[in-house]
Amino acid sequence: MGRRGRKKRTANDGTMGKGGFTSAQLALIEDYLRAFKVCDDEPVDNETHSNHYFTKCTRIADDVLFPKLVRDDTFFICLPTCLSSKQRRCVHEICTIVGLFHDSIDVPEEGDTPDGRACVIARRYDAFNSLLDSGQLDNSSASKRQLPVSIRMVKPWFYRRHTKSNGIDTSVVVNQSCKKFLWKEDIYVRAHTKRKCEDVFKFMNNEKNIQAFFELHESVSNNFDLSYVVDIESTPFLFVDTPSKLMQCIKEVRSHKFISFDLEMFNRSKFFGITCLFQLATVEKDYVIDVLAPGIWDLVGAYLGEIFSDPTITKIGHGIQGNDTTSLHRDFGIIVVNVFDTYEVAKELKLKSLGLAGLCDYYGLPSSKEYKLLKEKFQRGDCWRRRPLLEPMIQYSRRDVRYLIYLRALMIRDLFNASSLRSTATYTEEVQIISSVDNIEGLNAQLKLDNYDWINHSHVFRRCQKSCLRIYSHKDEIGFQQNPLITRAIKRGLWSTKNSHLLYHLDTWRRATSWNEEILPASLCSLELLISIAITCPQTENDIRKINNLLPELLSSETGYIQEVLQIVKRHCALEDGSHFFHKSHSVHL
Repeated sequence: MGRRGRKKRTANDGTMGKGGFTSAQLALIEDYLRAFKVCDDEPVDNETHSNHYFTKCTRIADDVLFPKLVRDDTFFICLPTCLSSKQRRCVHEICTIVGLFHDSIDVPEEGDTPDGRACVIARRYDAFNSLLDSGQLDNSSASKRQLPVSIRMVKPWFYRRHTKSNGIDTSVVVNQSCKKFLWKEDIYVRAHTKRKCEDVFKFMNNEKNIQAFFELHESVSNNFDLSYVVDIESTPFLFVDTPSKLMQCIKEVRSHKFISFDLEMFNRSKFFGITCLFQLATVEKDYVIDVLAPGIWDLVGAYLGEIFSDPTITKIGHGIQGNDTTSLHRDFGIIVVNVFDTYEVAKELKLKSLGLAGLCDYYGLPSSKEYKLLKEKFQRGDCWRRRPLLEPMIQYSRRDVRYLIYLRALMIRDLFNASSLRSTATYTEEVQIISSVDNIEGLNAQLKLDNYDWINHSHVFRRCQKSCLRIYSHKDEIGFQQNPLITRAIKRGLWSTKNSHLLYHLDTWRRATSWNEEILPASLCSLELLISIAITCPQTENDIRKINNLLPELLSSETGYIQEVLQIVKRHCALEDGSHFFHKSHSVHL
């Protein structure tokens, strides 16, 4: 059974799975944190069972030792850095229930630290200021958590209200009694998406396009592996961070028949993501577009959209069906027409490694090992939303597009080579077979021989074009799947129907507010934050900060949204019987 179909299992010893804590350890941690919460306000008697937390360190597990608690005005503790991400998440959940301020902060890597993160816990909100100012811990994590620009400056194209014509007022869509939220009510979004998808279908069903799909580019006529390709150090490069540079990029790229592309994104979850970098390359030059730079975001869809919908320009990407096509549509309204996906062709060639770094290594890239190391470091994570970009990050982003045009030519050649199957021939043997053909016209003529007609590979062409039809569509978090945070709250006896009623109204508020702001609901605040609010029922802003010390950008005192949330919670708590305020149909089904 595939990974998606498996059920999560817990070990017989009561652990939360690999990397977590046992039930007994969780109980010990909760007792430890409760003792820390009251140690400043309430004197602890010598005979109290929690007194030992103040006399010595507390061993949670064989390799996990929590620090000794103290009764002074430091007001914070720093847990050991050996905790795994899952263990830290468990600690954060307990802090929320107990009512302590908590955060995770970057620390210098040392010893057996898995990822350089540590839990910091405080009784007072301002304790974190003294912690960061003291220099005891690196305060860079506080700045890394937020985007370098306001979320209002990078609104997704899909969520903008483009028109109010034909009698539909898209500003009045949310009805508090409606179960379904109509994200796709905007006329322009529907019409534009439908028209662009029709362009993809037209291109895919044109036989002439299939033949052109397999033609080779003259600039790689004598390049039989990637060792012949000029490396990025010697390739012209433009970093685009102003509108004028973007216009220069558009002008230079538009004249080329083949361009390669890639995106770097920050995806907090399946319900929240944002494009942070847009890379392009021609055979002559590389371009790295910082879409988060001032004035760039709103111009990308208008100008690059024309290029990506032009059927005469072949766009080359790798694994675009993953997040590339959906992100282009969500953020910029771009739907790609005429694409060559090296991942799909690699599957057809039955290559052992389908990753881009593996393909570069297979086709003889001298710096493939360096490329693999960069991929391991930067391919995943939240580094792409940070500014300024580090030089290794720029180097990596350029490598993601620099070799794609040449890979296309090499892979097309192998598709039509009778001995190109990797199980029967090596790459060196293939080069020897084809070395007698020293010009593109001759090679294209060879590919049209009766024994290897391009029609035999038309299904590869169609698979590549179908990837372009993987577009963005709104997904509703509530009811989408059972949330583990609610599951654990139920086991603790902290969740009831009233909590579900409160969560429903909090989520309804989030939908209406995010619609008015023209942003994704999850970028306003996460579902996990709403669930924690429904569990703890905070009465003040400080109480909410005990759930999440660093509040989302728009959930702040300046916008007034945090007061709206508190008003919903207070109204819920003021009612003796939830049924007087909540209708039964509003229950959240999880």
